[in-house]
Amino acid sequence: MVARSPPHGRETTPAGSPPRAVHPDTEGADIITLTPSHTGSPHRARAVTLVLLAALAMLVAAPAAHAADLLVLDSENVTLSGSQTYGFVYIDGDLRLTGDTAIKANSIYLGPSAQLHTCFVAGSGPGTGNDACTNGRSLTLQAVGPLTVASGIDLTGATGTPQNAGALSLQGASVAVGGDINTTGVNGGASGAVTISSTGTVSVGNVYAYGAPVSITGTGSIDVGGDIQTQGTNGIAAPDPLRVAAAGAVTVASSAGDARVSGNINASGRDAPANAGLGLGGGAGGGVALTGGNVRVGSIDATGGTSADSGAGASQPIVLSARGSLSVLGRLDAGGQNRTSGTATAGAAISATATGRLIVAGGAWTAGAVGPTGATPGGSISLQGGTVDAGWLYTPGANGPSTPAPLGGAAAGAITVAATGDVSIFALQAYGGNAPSGATPGAGAAVSVTSSGGSIATGRISTRGGNAGGGPGAPGGAVTLSAQADLAVGGSLDASGSGANGDADPPRPGADAGDVLLRAAAGTLTLGDNLNADGGPGAGHPVNGKSGAAGGRGGRLTIVAHAIGTVVAISTHGGNGGDFNDTQGPGGAGGAIYAFTESPLFDDQKVVNTDGGSGHPVGPAGAKVKELMPAGLTVDAATGALSFASASPDATGYRIFSSVAGAPATLLAETTKLSGIAGTGPICTPVTFTVVAVSTTVGWISDSPAAVSFTRQPSATQLCTDPPTLEAMSTLRFSKRKLKRVKWKLALKLRSSGIGQATVALIGRKRLKKHRTTQVTLLTLPLPLTTPGDQTLRLALPLAARKLGSYTLRVLTTAPDTKTQTTNTLKLEVKR
Repeated sequence: MVARSPPHGRETTPAGSPPRAVHPDTEGADIITLTPSHTGSPHRARAVTLVLLAALAMLVAAPAAHAADLLVLDSENVTLSGSQTYGFVYIDGDLRLTGDTAIKANSIYLGPSAQLHTCFVAGSGPGTGNDACTNGRSLTLQAVGPLTVASGIDLTGATGTPQNAGALSLQGASVAVGGDINTTGVNGGASGAVTISSTGTVSVGNVYAYGAPVSITGTGSIDVGGDIQTQGTNGIAAPDPLRVAAAGAVTVASSAGDARVSGNINASGRDAPANAGLGLGGGAGGGVALTGGNVRVGSIDATGGTSADSGAGASQPIVLSARGSLSVLGRLDAGGQNRTSGTATAGAAISATATGRLIVAGGAWTAGAVGPTGATPGGSISLQGGTVDAGWLYTPGANGPSTPAPLGGAAAGAITVAATGDVSIFALQAYGGNAPSGATPGAGAAVSVTSSGGSIATGRISTRGGNAGGGPGAPGGAVTLSAQADLAVGGSLDASGSGANGDADPPRPGADAGDVLLRAAAGTLTLGDNLNADGGPGAGHPVNGKSGAAGGRGGRLTIVAHAIGTVVAISTHGGNGGDFNDTQGPGGAGGAIYAFTESPLFDDQKVVNTDGGSGHPVGPAGAKVKELMPAGLTVDAATGALSFASASPDATGYRIFSSVAGAPATLLAETTKLSGIAGTGPICTPVTFTVVAVSTTVGWISDSPAAVSFTRQPSATQLCTDPPTLEAMSTLRFSKRKLKRVKWKLALKLRSSGIGQATVALIGRKRLKKHRTTQVTLLTLPLPLTTPGDQTLRLALPLAARKLGSYTLRVLTTAPDTKTQTTNTLKLEVKR
């Protein structure tokens, strides 16, 4: 479909060129041959080929558009600039842009033979032709349907200094770029932003936009076949003459499909030139956000740039979110940058979540940094997935500088890992930064790793406080490792507070350790190295005869485990008081250990130290509390009341379970009582009872003692083996005349001595020959005896019993256990 009139600036086919073939059945339509692109990965090439075929099908089969169609075949060329609107665009020749250009169409297709000259200067002679522009041109391609570019797109400038690059905007029902995208400025020029949006899929190669933002969004799958690089590599960051270029932010988001970046994402700020004497600060990093169904990426760098003369650039957050699985094959890095002059930057937050499996193979680093103006804290790390596999998670605070003035160490950043299944982590380090003499070190941060339905395996863990060169100690961070199944810590675990250093008035105290919770609720706890949650020692007093400072408190250790495997050594020792002999300060209290387990912990086979620190006075030792299952469960045979003894002083309650006739146990009651607990159940049905202790505070459910059995009897006067007796409450004599009036219906008042089942038979006599008679059963009725006492038996007399005379009611009663029976008789008389 040749354009009805060529657009402004279009060069027509040269004279003497061969005529274009026209299909006899398609008026004005060109015959077009597609050649699949071989640029990029085979995966992306296949995707682009499919999109090309779909675009061609729409082009040939679609009805005539309202706007003219743009077709440029091999050996043809077209020159464009400004805003252009077409029906369909098909280019397999040269497309020359002489300025910023926007093309809108139903569909856009740049084939494998197309040459996209975005830096074209019209005319003849020097400074004209392809790649002759100074600054690159911006390009917008907007399609209602598919948008396909078989090769790459380069919007860089070509001559002069600086050379800005153009911005790129691609929009379509699907977007496929078979090669790389480059919008990077050079020689100090600014880069252009890259914006790709699709209501379907997106497929591109490498994306280079140093210092500019990149946004790739789609409803369907997104496939980036290489790296995304937005690091700040140009010079001064306009409009800030004191800082070099920052990185551009990166967003890759699919609302209903997968998102894959087969390479790495580099969004780091530019380093300032070293020793240039310009006082330039480093460029800021760019924030990175990836969202999709299954998400895959290599490594991500969002750190700020360094500087020897001024402040470093700020690192930016990394946020990854997957509705399915999330795989990070490299490292996530948002750490701060150290400075020899100027201000250092803090670590930024790293967050990765997935509904399915989460892998961060290279770990996550977001440590703080140090500069002459002080130390900065580590950033936080948060990982959440169905299962979690991660390398080294690293968030320590930076050490404080000693020059030009001693400044304190910085606090670490918190680490949180949560999964519904198994968790495996190489190491977790969230320790505080050290401090030089005269300053305070940084505190360790909290580490929490939980698995609501699986096991946890970790390596070394450190949340200790930073060391003091001459100052007070810093507290350790709390550690929580909570698994529903097994918990194994393969390396050391240190949550100790640090000691004070250097004599001072008043003396400097040691710091407290962080509390530790280790939970293997239904599994085995294994500690492959030492566990320390010790208080830090205090420092001395400079004046003779005056006491030193107190030692820090040892951390509380709570162990919840179905079983305990290897334990090397455990210490919650209190810190020693400062100074020596008679002037030694008070010792810190030892941390208590609460062991919610039936396995032995406090025995000669394991080194467990809860001593208080030495001093005046000596610090009190931490308690060693064994939390066991209830003991001595009994049931009162008469009343069914349950009683037991508690062996867990810190239980928050108890749960009673019952099993009726061997059925699965169900919860009968939750209570804090130890006796007089009603053990109910059906009458004359065996019920077994068990009890467990519970601590909702630490998520502990104890083992249970041996079950006890109870069978509830009908009453104090009737056992399950006793059949009840049934007696008449009055004489059973009835007038025949009255019986006729009530149509021979009777309501007999009886009384039962207990419960059970009764069968009542009405017995009459039948006359035989020679004046002999025999007993005949005229009627049989069941009578359930659900309660003792008054009963009513309703019957209608059969014809054979509507005669004057005496009849017998034979009563067969059955005991509640249905095994024992007894019989008695009652007399019924029909009189005149």
